[in-house]
Amino acid sequence: MPNGRQWYVLQVPTGKEAEIKKAIEKRNIKAVVPIGERLIRRGGKWRTEQYVIFSGYVFVRLRYDFGKFYAISEINKNIRILGGGYNPTPLDAEELNTIMYLSKCLSSLSYVSFNEQNDLIYIKGPLADLKNKIVKIDRRQKKATISIKIAHKNKEIKLSYIESGEDIQCDENTAQHIEKIIA
Repeated sequence: MPNGRQWYVLQVPTGKEAEIKKAIEKRNIKAVVPIGERLIRRGGKWRTEQYVIFSGYVFVRLRYDFGKFYAISEINKNIRILGGGYNPTPLDAEELNTIMYLSKCLSSLSYVSFNEQNDLIYIKGPLADLKNKIVKIDRRQKKATISIKIAHKNKEIKLSYIESGEDIQCDENTAQHIEKIIA
């Protein structure tokens, strides 16, 4: 890694990811909180909303020493570095590539279709590159669960999708967003 900096995973209080990310960046440390878009059904209509993909985690790039971790932990006493405080294990290349991919591509939904046997046969969008990581599909909730490694442990996350040929009752903004994905 350039300058000895590597990527680490901080476990933070859920709902405080963006706030903690800003505070870390004020200390001249690169921090990432991957944000995605998901379909939510409210009032009988589907809407798209942004959400933190890895709820309760902030990814930081730094040259690690315990003093730096202590300075970060002063932001919020509930911050913990995965892999231990004195000698944590940085993310490996595969983990880092997956996280950075998700950070960049999940600002849009995937478009999928199924055959008569309910097998997934077509994917357009972010799920296409993650097809081999899909472990479960919930067609009713329009979510695919993928399994990835973070800090050398398996973590499952749910990603929304739009199913082809389905008439979705949604608000105007979501309808425009869906049109862009399908096009």
